[in-house]
Amino acid sequence: RFGTQVTTAVYHTASAVACYAPASPTEKRVVVEVATNGMDFSSSGLVYQYMPETRLVGAFPLMGPAVGGTTLRLYGVNLVDTGALACRFGNRESGSIVRATWVSSESVTCNTPAFGLGRVPVEVTLNGHDFTSDAIIYEFKATTHVSNVIPQSGPITGGTMVKVRASNVVFSGHLKCRFGSYDVPASFVSATELACVSPAHVEGAVKLQVSQNGIDFETSDATFSFMPTPVVVDMAPVHGWTSGGTSVLLGITILPENGTRVSCTFGDVAVKGTLIDAGAGVVECLAPALPSPRTNRRVPLTVTFGDTVVPVDGHRGRMFTYLNPVTVQRASPSRGSELGGTTITVLGENFLNSASMECEFGDMRTQAQFVSDN
Repeated sequence: RFGTQVTTAVYHTASAVACYAPASPTEKRVVVEVATNGMDFSSSGLVYQYMPETRLVGAFPLMGPAVGGTTLRLYGVNLVDTGALACRFGNRESGSIVRATWVSSESVTCNTPAFGLGRVPVEVTLNGHDFTSDAIIYEFKATTHVSNVIPQSGPITGGTMVKVRASNVVFSGHLKCRFGSYDVPASFVSATELACVSPAHVEGAVKLQVSQNGIDFETSDATFSFMPTPVVVDMAPVHGWTSGGTSVLLGITILPENGTRVSCTFGDVAVKGTLIDAGAGVVECLAPALPSPRTNRRVPLTVTFGDTVVPVDGHRGRMFTYLNPVTVQRASPSRGSELGGTTITVLGENFLNSASMECEFGDMRTQAQFVSDN
């Protein structure tokens, strides 16, 4: 008997019977007693608590590794802190039941058990017997393992696009990369690759891990090294012809790892760069032709190592300047002593007053002095 409502009991042993609690229109506490003859009830005063119906409305994350251990947060209504609070993964017959932790009347957490791959319903019980029937679906996935990272280093300023090769990658809005202790969003590329942008970080090597649900990170040995940012310490020449083809040499500190692609951008035009002296840190770029005679002839120059952009225009306040090609019309005198020393006046167009102006005689060069632009 539950309060004043009498229900049928089923005999199990001399010390145990089972009976189904009747419905109650309100949340209340009632006394439960038992009668063996239908008339005379016990007077033990055992209290039974009626509670409002518990419902689940969502969960996060909705997937995790089949090895288990994911902290799953379930959201619902009328969740009560009882000593029997538990979660069930799977159905009544073959499911796995684990203890749950009460957070609030709208949330509980539980750690997922090890389970076979696939999607299963998750339910909650407050008393260890009656489970919800809302079938929140959770998927057990194969574990992800990182096999390669490209590139394996980048500047401490961050911003490097990193390709991570891994197994069992799935499309998810919660993909993440973890650089040491810094988490950043990741993008799905394929079942074997994802991509993410490195954060700013202090110099040094850190562990690089990935997560498919934003919570559980795989435990491979992949690393990523944060290096000091390359700096342009020299640039020569600082100008060239509008027709392009000028060889511009750039002195670079802290070169990137071997195999990193190098490019230079003159204004908006990018060209391939070449590392011509790794020991001295010298990069060569051939200036492209000026796109239009009417465009700005002073353009910013940047060098890009992989995804790392290094500005050059701030070096000593200089930019790369396009000039009209020099034309030589005649030289006077046209001959001189084989001992050298003859002063020659060269006439032409578009001369520039520059400390680096030279005259070339065959394969020999001598310093020139500017007189006028023609």
